Amino acid sequence: MFHMDNLNAIDDLVTPKSVGGHVLTRSKTSRTASREGSTFPLSRSINLHALKKLKTGSYSRFLSGMAQYFYLHWGFDYTGIYLVDNENDELKFYKHFFLGGSMLDETAQRALAKDITLNDEHSCFSVAFNEQRWIVDKDEKVLAEAILVPIFDQDKVIAILKLGSCAIKLEFDEEQITELAEFIESAVEQLLATKHRKEMEHFLREQQSALNLYRKVCEIGTLENLLDVIEGEIKRAGPWFGYMLNLLEENKAYFCCERISLDLDL
Repeated sequence: MFHMDNLNAIDDLVTPKSVGGHVLTRSKTSRTASREGSTFPLSRSINLHALKKLKTGSYSRFLSGMAQYFYLHWGFDYTGIYLVDNENDELKFYKHFFLGGSMLDETAQRALAKDITLNDEHSCFSVAFNEQRWIVDKDEKVLAEAILVPIFDQDKVIAILKLGSCAIKLEFDEEQITELAEFIESAVEQLLATKHRKEMEHFLREQQSALNLYRKVCEIGTLENLLDVIEGEIKRAGPWFGYMLNLLEENKAYFCCERISLDLDL
């Protein structure tokens, strides 16, 4: 779950500053974000209907809907998602979206679509991960500007969201930043609820499958029927190039092959 407390002073985001060429500017009066003459109206309250529209069984479609909402309401034409890999101390690139006709060349896209090490404690990604707060990505060299947003499941950072602009600087006031944070929090809560529900459904299916198998084994009367069940489970767990079922012979001197299967196309 995204934590509002981890903003570590909202002024860090909206106070005028230039860090490595990346600027976030406070605007007390502006209620729009502009991009090459276009205007993006910004609502004064989070549109809960937008979250309902994002409900879907596909994570990809859900994330795509989030990215479109970031663009339409705040002008971010780039959204990138990086998943935390604690075992290897890195962020695994998962997916990114370009909106509003914005597109970078293949070299630039490859530079964005790469895994990020967390061993460099001074990198912006590492700071966002370790300090669990939003920061301007002053290391960014491809986009005009970008911010990094840690995403939480309970108290654990599970991903980093990268919101950026491909060509121009964007202007935000404190209220707009707060609305952005609230939308991310609500959307992540919904996404995690869907994830946990799917995990529970998968667990229950596996549990039911194991129970059905147990009942089937208990009803088996012959060795041939037992081998049929074992062979069926092997095929279900596949695909395999082949398999062999060997049983220890009665005097325990050797194994006897009872079933064998091999892909003839090999």
